[in-house]
Amino acid sequence: MTQKEQADALTIICRENLSFFRVEDLSTLPFTENEQIVRSSQSLGNVVFGSHLGAELGCPPAKSLSYLFSLAELPFPGKVLFCGKETVSLNDSLSFLQIIILKGGTADAAGLFKKRSLTGELPGYMARSSRCDTSVKIHKGLIEKKFSLRHIAAAIAVHYGRAGYDLSRMQLILGAGADSEIEIFRQIVESSAILLETEQKAEMKKIMEDCTKEANCGVCDDKIVCDSIRQIIR
Repeated sequence: MTQKEQADALTIICRENLSFFRVEDLSTLPFTENEQIVRSSQSLGNVVFGSHLGAELGCPPAKSLSYLFSLAELPFPGKVLFCGKETVSLNDSLSFLQIIILKGGTADAAGLFKKRSLTGELPGYMARSSRCDTSVKIHKGLIEKKFSLRHIAAAIAVHYGRAGYDLSRMQLILGAGADSEIEIFRQIVESSAILLETEQKAEMKKIMEDCTKEANCGVCDDKIVCDSIRQIIR
């Protein structure tokens, strides 16, 4: 699936299911309120557990679907599409949908992928992202501030803004407790993940084939890296 095919598929999915979403301009998100939350919540820290846990998003057994696309064209540039429950309540344990679409710029795809967890962006917000999912634990202190998907969207916009993506080069899709909407996007996310992994393995294989130090493999400084690559491309 090419970038254009991914963009076309996402556009069709979004437009055919637009009635399930609340569409908002990224520019209207609560950026100032987020700044106030960050200033007033430093004591919450970035680790959430035990009695401090207020709510969970995408934590098993709840569903989670999280992915980042880097495409030449965006289906709805400068927009965020919300679905499901917007404000997170105390003791919620809900499914989580998080899709980030950026326009162009695939040079640091791995780095952009890692940013999905918003590490250090919001005190009291602890997230872990893997292949196609993100699980989130939210501090009680944030729940008391009426924390919502709009705050998460604003944090994502700021986070990727620092990487050089202004609002016109970004589209977000966020949902909590939106199991059916997750399934709408699952096939294209899984297909794109498989394609990306195939491309990465091919690139790694080429690196191995181009190695000029094969005769001295046992004493090469890069042996640990090469052994890791071999495990991945098997």
